[in-house]
Amino acid sequence: MKMPIPKFLFTVLCSAFLSFPSSANDIVGCNGFIKSEIDINFSKVEVKLMTKQGTLKDQTECAPNNGYYFLPLYDKGEYVLKVAAPPGWTFEPSEFILNADGVTDHCSLNKDINFEFKGFSIQGKVVGIGEQKGPPGIKVSLSSTDSKVRKTRLETTTAEDGSFQFKPVLPNQYLIEAQHPKWRFHKSQTSVRVVSDNVQVPLDSLVISGYDVVGMVTNDNEPLPNVHFVAFTPQSNKVVFHGCQTSNLSSFPAPVSVQDLKPVCYVTSDTEGRFLFPSLSPGQFTLVPFYQQGQIDIQPASLSFNVAHDSVVLDTKFQIMGFSMSGRILSSKESSGSPVPNAVVLIDDREVAHSSPDGQFVLENMRTGTYRLGVRTDDMRFSDVEIKASPTSTLLPPLHPTSYRVCGHVIPPSPARLVVFTSSSNGEVVFEETWTKEQTGEFCLFLSPGKYHASISVSDLDRTKAGLQFAPLKREVIVRDSVVTGINFSQLKAKLKGKVQCLDPALCVNFVLHLRNIATDQTMYDVVVKQGEYSVANMLPGEYEVILQNGGEWCWEQESVRVTVDSLVAVAPPLKQTGVAVSFVSSHATRVKYQMESESVAGEFNLSEGVTSTCVPRNGKYLFTPVSCHGYEQAQYKWQSGQGPVTLSAITHQFTSKIITDSKVDNLYITILNTQTRRVKKLGPLKPLSTATAHYYEYVFDTQLSPHEPILMTPSAPLLLFSPPTISHSGHNDCQESGEYFTAETGKLIEGHVVPSLAHVLVRLTNEDGVLVENGTTNSVGKYKFGPFRSEDQLIVSAEKEGYVLTGPDAQGNFRAHKLAEVIVEVKDKADARPLQGVLVSLSGGKSYRRNSLTGTDGKVSFLSLTPDQYYLRPMMKEYKFEPASQMINVSEAATAQVQWQGVRIAYSVLGEVTSLSGEPESGVTVEAVGQPNSNSDTACDQLKEDAITEPSGVFRIRGLKPQCNYHVRVSTEMNQHIERALPAVIPVQVKDGDVTLNKRLIALRPISKCQVNVYIESKHLNTLTVKLYRSRTNEPLTVLKLKTLSHLNEESALIPLTQVPIPREGGSYRVVLETSLKRSMYDLARVKLVEEFQVDGSFKLVEFEFNPALITVSEHVLNDMNNVLLCIILAGLGLLTIGVNHYNKLGQYVERVKTMVMNFNTNTREKMTRREREEDETGAVLMEAVPVLKRKIRAKKIM
Repeated sequence: MKMPIPKFLFTVLCSAFLSFPSSANDIVGCNGFIKSEIDINFSKVEVKLMTKQGTLKDQTECAPNNGYYFLPLYDKGEYVLKVAAPPGWTFEPSEFILNADGVTDHCSLNKDINFEFKGFSIQGKVVGIGEQKGPPGIKVSLSSTDSKVRKTRLETTTAEDGSFQFKPVLPNQYLIEAQHPKWRFHKSQTSVRVVSDNVQVPLDSLVISGYDVVGMVTNDNEPLPNVHFVAFTPQSNKVVFHGCQTSNLSSFPAPVSVQDLKPVCYVTSDTEGRFLFPSLSPGQFTLVPFYQQGQIDIQPASLSFNVAHDSVVLDTKFQIMGFSMSGRILSSKESSGSPVPNAVVLIDDREVAHSSPDGQFVLENMRTGTYRLGVRTDDMRFSDVEIKASPTSTLLPPLHPTSYRVCGHVIPPSPARLVVFTSSSNGEVVFEETWTKEQTGEFCLFLSPGKYHASISVSDLDRTKAGLQFAPLKREVIVRDSVVTGINFSQLKAKLKGKVQCLDPALCVNFVLHLRNIATDQTMYDVVVKQGEYSVANMLPGEYEVILQNGGEWCWEQESVRVTVDSLVAVAPPLKQTGVAVSFVSSHATRVKYQMESESVAGEFNLSEGVTSTCVPRNGKYLFTPVSCHGYEQAQYKWQSGQGPVTLSAITHQFTSKIITDSKVDNLYITILNTQTRRVKKLGPLKPLSTATAHYYEYVFDTQLSPHEPILMTPSAPLLLFSPPTISHSGHNDCQESGEYFTAETGKLIEGHVVPSLAHVLVRLTNEDGVLVENGTTNSVGKYKFGPFRSEDQLIVSAEKEGYVLTGPDAQGNFRAHKLAEVIVEVKDKADARPLQGVLVSLSGGKSYRRNSLTGTDGKVSFLSLTPDQYYLRPMMKEYKFEPASQMINVSEAATAQVQWQGVRIAYSVLGEVTSLSGEPESGVTVEAVGQPNSNSDTACDQLKEDAITEPSGVFRIRGLKPQCNYHVRVSTEMNQHIERALPAVIPVQVKDGDVTLNKRLIALRPISKCQVNVYIESKHLNTLTVKLYRSRTNEPLTVLKLKTLSHLNEESALIPLTQVPIPREGGSYRVVLETSLKRSMYDLARVKLVEEFQVDGSFKLVEFEFNPALITVSEHVLNDMNNVLLCIILAGLGLLTIGVNHYNKLGQYVERVKTMVMNFNTNTREKMTRREREEDETGAVLMEAVPVLKRKIRAKKIM
């Protein structure tokens, strides 16, 4: 029997989906596409809607025609959308985190959540030869080989068993290559083709044949080369090897230790003492060293090792355990060097040998180490060299002298002279010096091989004043491989000669030359030139300047030359006439071309501003043509040699600017408008500079402007957009390049047409913000055109025409027009054929069309304005399955397609409400239904779990509960951090063949964050008490309460809530202190409790005090000491007491009544406090509400 639906749950049953929509036909759900650049089987891909905890809420297959999916949302909350596809298929992203709040999330905003297919996977293994697994760390690369498809290259490394995987991979032909810097492969490459699914590479496609083995051999920790190492292996081991030698293998005698083994191959240590077997297949081996350079002991004599799936580095080093060295001394490094006999050989300055006639010497009893080797002779010098004694190198390199004895003679011998030898080394001059012997004039020194210039050093005073010099000034000395002698010098005097060269030799007479001694700055001689030549005899050596005195108006290459007199005959450089002088007065710097009349003499020169003197080749008449950026009054100026200066005055000046474009054009013009005279000049078409690059082209233009002439420049060219559109400028007093120039970019035309041709189609052009930029209609043949626009402008083209659906534009800007079509879907319940309302029908087709709608009360939904295409239809409704699950239909142009479905109810809902303790609805609380074991059901009920989130009204609906299963409905403790617990904890539910409505509500109890501290006091002195609350270890009270200020105070007990200061629920340690105004001299306050310490660990705390201090009695000796006044007062009191005794009966009755009331009060109060403690376990909120009630109930009646 179905339970009646409470009124408060009516809204739950009226809504089939999450209450996000803004209209009846709006569906809140998550939708999007599985995108792929290649054709894939979309039917293999599903999209799942999961809770954050991993519970499956819903799932759907994708449309097989375009990959579209739609998943309805029934509840707000946090979800995860995941792609479920065959293993190895890769999507980006693989999941999407969704916080469905009904406002800002993708699904509520109807934004597509797309998953892009990136590719399949290729799996395989790199194995050892003859094995099923391989080593890790091998680099494996994947590269596409089909040149028609986009190139792909991926890299990875093998795992522990040699396996590898590449993903994502698109369909193509691929080459897989395994690489390792050391190991050798039997098969290192294989080819695979990816078509429409993952590929498994066959096991034996990539095979390693062997691994490297490396070791070291040393001598006293120094590397030892040329040691052979032979690898032996057991006879049964089939070894695959590479990179080691087998020739002459039998020449190595096998020691006794390896007599039972067979030799495989051998390698030789290098200069670093390292030996390497590049590739040995796995197995057991033994190494034996062999050295062919004498009797040398190498240890160990043999070494065994094992090769597995890795490189082998031998930890044990081979070493030399316990030689004569020979050399030769030659006179030169050259091959022609002769032996040096009788040379003394020294080791570390200790004489150890002499060279033989053939220059040979032998060093006996050498040990490994480093030594300093030296050689001594009379006519040669040797540099010490450092040698390393080693058994690997017993032959020393030849020893050569570093310098040889060089000797000569200077005449006259007295006084002693300094002889200087100079040479050039690496561009630097090197000096070697020695002094002659004063008695004989002889000198000697040691020089290294090379070319030298020897000279006698003469002081400046001797050279300039006494004219002292020696001949030759320099002597070339070549030192090769032996002693050099005969370097002789004697004293010197000289003669100076020179020439003056004129263009016309007949005019080259009567020139006077001055000879100036540069050292003394004095004119030594005046020389007259005769027939273009001159000479001066008996000159002292030194440096002179020859100066031309009367060159006139001629031009000379130079009017003076310098000459050094340092030989018997010195020749001065000639003085050459180069032309005839001419002067110019120019207003601006310019270049001038000249042409001699009636002769083919021409040239050019540059003038600076002002007066400039220059030269022309010869006398005669000339035409001068200024060539510059200026405009002159005359194009040419005439001049004849002998005339005055030529005056050049500019009246206009060139103004230059440019246009920079991003493409080359042939129809670029610039219009220049004189804004005063309105005269217009148009330049063009302009040509680009040859320096243009592939990224831009530069067009330079210029015009002549008079000073202050105002112009406006405007560029123009089809398809170009200029910035700025115009530039204003004013002429200057000189040529000028504009700092401001035009830039132009090629605009884009937005054009296309409607297919088939359709006129009067409205075409709109909008920007990214949707603002209309331009619109128009197609012409009679369906074409449209806009522009040009800037390339960066992001413009959107749309087209519409009533009665048509226009799709596009495509890459060419074309739209395709289709007549409208429709699909009508009808869904019924299979059980009773009644229309199913609220079924979500998803329709998708083409590349991106999709629409999701709900069936109405008649079970129907219509999809209008469809283009002719193939469409995918899928109905969805929680708790229903449909037959068939989906359909593909073909829709023709302007046609109507009818589709019918039947739905079968397969699950049901549970409906309920969550409120607070006070009855207020609790919104946003996650409620879950957890399946319980049921042996009577075919369904694994205990594996089921569904949940929902309460609406603002507190109601919830948990969908998808399987029939014949039992569930526990509860508030989720994991998802609701703001809920401490709920009452009841669970509500059992049995689902049969219909929805279940809970007959009780779930009460959510929120955690109380504060602690209520109450103080209960029993006392006859309440009016004298003050209650203070402290935090432990502090002296500043949190609250102070004087009981006499309370209006509801009882005479003998009180329950006081300390609500003035909130205390955190986990607030730590506190203490309550009682203070009284009773006098300590009259009451025994030391025997009553005045302080109570307590720990706050919950929402309520009760602190109890009993304050009834005893009166202090007066002793007899005090009475004896009292004065008479005090005695009288005591006697008066005693008299009053006597009167009271006479009325004892009435007084006794009064005392008994008070005693009875106090006992009843204590009993009632303790019962109520015990009941409060029990209620505290249920909820702190109930306890807080009960406190004021308790205050009212414990108030005692006033005794009359």
